[in-house]
This record gives sequence, C-alpha cells and structure tokens, in this order.
Amino acid sequence: MVRTIKIGSGDLSAEIVPSLGAGLARLDHGRVPIFRPWPNGGSSSPFDLACNLLLPWSNRISGGGFTFDSKFHELPANVAGEPFPVHGNGFSSEWDVDSVAQDNAKLSLISNGPGPYRYRAEVSYALTGQGLELKLRIVNRASVRLPFGLGIHPWFPRTARTALHAPASQVCLELPSHLPERFVDVKTRPDWDFGAPGRIAERMDKQSVCRLGRRRYHIVAGAQLQPAD
Repeated sequence: MVRTIKIGSGDLSAEIVPSLGAGLARLDHGRVPIFRPWPNGGSSSPFDLACNLLLPWSNRISGGGFTFDSKFHELPANVAGEPFPVHGNGFSSEWDVDSVAQDNAKLSLISNGPGPYRYRAEVSYALTGQGLELKLRIVNRASVRLPFGLGIHPWFPRTARTALHAPASQVCLELPSHLPERFVDVKTRPDWDFGAPGRIAERMDKQSVCRLGRRRYHIVAGAQLQPAD
C-alpha cells in the first residue's frame, strides 16, 4: 500500500505521494477533479499522478549530457523507452515528509545525482481560499557550478468539453524524438491559436503552445484554462 498524505481547506482537497517524487495523486474541488486523478488503487508509475515535480531539470537533454563552464557532464537516459534523460530524478525519488498540517505539508529530498548533480530540494503544498499554493526550492550541494531547472507538470482532465484559453505569440513544433524543432508564429497555425477560448483537439498531444507572455493561468471547474487577474 503506497503511503499518501491528505490535506484540505474548505471545498479543496489534495493528496500527496511522498514515494513518487512528492507528486500529487489528486487535487479536487468538492467532487470535481481539478487535475487528472491518480488511478483507483494507485500506481507505481509517477506519470500516472495528477502532478509531477521536475528537477534538477525539466524536459529532455540530448547529446548524452551537457557542457557547462567548459566541462562536459554526462547524463544517462533515465526512463524506459526514452533515448534522452528526461525531467531529472526528483519525480521518481522518495521524498522525506518534514511536516503535515490540516491544510499544508512540506517535504524534502537530498539527492546525490543524477550525473554531476548534488542537491537538496524542498516543496511545500498549501491550500488556501484562492486555491493551491505550491513552492519548490532547490540548493546546489555539488562542488561545482551547475545549471538547474525546476518544473511543475500538472495533468488536466480531458473531455470533449475541455477548453483552453492561452494567448501566445508562437508555437513550438517538435521532432518525433520530442525535441524542439522550431518556433512559428501562432497566426500561421490557426488550429493552434487559443487567443480566444477553444476546445482542445487531439493534435495538442504532441505539440506545445509556447511563450504565453507574462500572465498567470489557472484551471477552473469544467477544465477551462483561463488567465488569472
């Protein structure tokens, strides 16, 4: 039985899975799932969660690693079926539970890897009257300077009614390997222009709308993504 931590505030509730990267099993408003819920009975795959934490980098790194400060750092592939290391190791590591209260929880991770990375990470989840507040922090513990990247990867419920509102200037097209290919003006791809709310089509599975500007977005009941005020 996988251990989970439940927090709640008013109609909001969340469930955290420390052993699967401190990710969220679910985030609900009453009986309505805001994020895609973890399967009934749980799962051993972190990608079945409702939300993943990505660190010490997010997305894929090609070329077998990266060069920084004139030194090449090797990074092996870390996910079965993926030719490139993806999303770091935070999402697949077991985190320590530092504190739990009715409406919040804090967890931490000390990692010796992957590759040259040595770090300490902390995450805090808090439910407020406005929604979920998630804070992710990382400290480099290696003896050399290294680039770090943090990501939060929510998975949203997708139905025939799911609509997206995401004003963007460009769309990032990707290669079959899921590496970025090139940016194109969103106006040249009207099927990808969500400057006005529109229903999400199947083609959005393998592409990403990029450069959303300096606006924040939030999910609301009915799975419609809108800019926050």
